[in-house]
Amino acid sequence: MVSLNICIDGTFTEDDRAAAIEKDVEELSTVFKDSDLDARPTNEHVFLRAVGRYTAYAIDLEYLWRWEIYLEADQLVQDGGSISLASATEAVDHVLAYFSARDINTICGTSDDLSP
Repeated sequence: MVSLNICIDGTFTEDDRAAAIEKDVEELSTVFKDSDLDARPTNEHVFLRAVGRYTAYAIDLEYLWRWEIYLEADQLVQDGGSISLASATEAVDHVLAYFSARDINTICGTSDDLSP
């Protein structure tokens, strides 16, 4: 934790502010590693669903379940976080239902909007 030199009037100096921001960035960089941003499932991913062109996986990050939906197995199109594997599966089901409906509308040539 960075200690701040607080002035008598309750403010702190710009050097202290910069040090605090730098420390926060360092802490975040240890949480979000480059491997977390890869757009391909790994052995640590748990398979959830496959619907049409979409495949969904989840990974346990200890503090939450991160779920990811891929188009054609390699293009990440949606991701999110859930407290449990069950809630991750439910969230994925909702998103996949939406994507499937959009795909059907595209194939059938119908419109997504409800305007006449």
